[in-house]
Amino acid sequence: MRAHERLVSLYEREGDEAKEFEVLQALTARTMPGPERIARLLRVAELAERAMSDAGRAELAFEGARREAPMDVEVLRRYADFLERSASSEARKVLLERAGAEARRGVDLAPRESPAYDMLIEVRRLRRDDGGARSIASVALSLGARSDLIDSYGSLTPEHPLGARAMTPAAVELLAPPSVPSNLRSLLSQAQDLLAASAPFDPSAEGAEALGARPHPVRGLVDEWSKLLGVSGVELFITGEVAETVRPVGGGSHALLVPATVSPSLGLRFAVARAMLIDALGLGLVARVPPRDLALHVAALLRQFEPMHRPPNVDLPALDEHARAMTRVFPRARHAELSPVAFQVIERGPIDASALLAGTWELGNRLALLATDDMSAAVSLLAPDDGAAPARLTSTSALGRLLRVSTSDRFAEARRVAERGEAG
Repeated sequence: MRAHERLVSLYEREGDEAKEFEVLQALTARTMPGPERIARLLRVAELAERAMSDAGRAELAFEGARREAPMDVEVLRRYADFLERSASSEARKVLLERAGAEARRGVDLAPRESPAYDMLIEVRRLRRDDGGARSIASVALSLGARSDLIDSYGSLTPEHPLGARAMTPAAVELLAPPSVPSNLRSLLSQAQDLLAASAPFDPSAEGAEALGARPHPVRGLVDEWSKLLGVSGVELFITGEVAETVRPVGGGSHALLVPATVSPSLGLRFAVARAMLIDALGLGLVARVPPRDLALHVAALLRQFEPMHRPPNVDLPALDEHARAMTRVFPRARHAELSPVAFQVIERGPIDASALLAGTWELGNRLALLATDDMSAAVSLLAPDDGAAPARLTSTSALGRLLRVSTSDRFAEARRVAERGEAG
């Protein structure tokens, strides 16, 4: 080993890269795994490309370094640069996809540790997605992960939040859970006034009363989002809800249920953004009505188009009653308007109302994060006491699921299409 090391040093000083390459290969093969071996593999790759014009052996050396140090940002950067110089765009794309997947698994296993976030940031940078890199750094900082690379992005304050552009249809489609498909979203949004007639909002049943002109910490946040979304006249109802729970009323009227007693906080900002975005999707009623009742109302709506519609796990006498009531308020002109999407929904099969409700809130969380770029606010709302605890983030908790989505390629793509305002 020592003889090989001296020869490598000699040939390097003399500039004889061909001989250095030959000896260094033998030395590297005998080196134990660790930082020294990684450095030698990178040197082998460099010499193979430059001195030997052997791209194949350079790639083998880079692959060896990646296997031994999958979370080493420098290894990934140099490998990706080599593939770019070699005009191997497809291989570079595969490399970055693989590195991103490995890093996301690392985040799942250790959500408060920095190496996996560093790798995700570097993947975004190599894709020339500076906004995505900054977003990953913000997620890491929000969960207490620190490194020089993460810290280089500065504070948690979002630089250029997307706001209402998060509602770009293509972005919504990318982020929507399977339980809230586009045709069902479209039907529920277009027919929300009809559903509201079937499930009218009764403040007393919700234990709520109109806020009126009284001051409230939510009012300024609602005004801010009203301007962003181009809506007006949002009515506020106060309830005995737990702190920071904000729910849309839905049904075509812009109204929110807000806690009577709450203090300004990051979590409250996220809660208001989420509720306003769900309302803007036309899914406020879905987020408010209990699953059992929601299943009846949606089935009654579909009965207007297919009289024999009989979904499982729905009380049929109650469905008959709801369907007749809806028929009495269903304008004939709306039938032709809604028929195409209604039949698409029917053809998809039974609707799981519980999954629809959960998926609506899940979509609200994702869109609120996309709109605000503020993971610290999401942490404050979704896990105010122990959100940073690893056990919470690796479970199926709302914050854990949002963390996985926030580091995904589809979230990055949703950001790109929202920035460009693509219609989808």
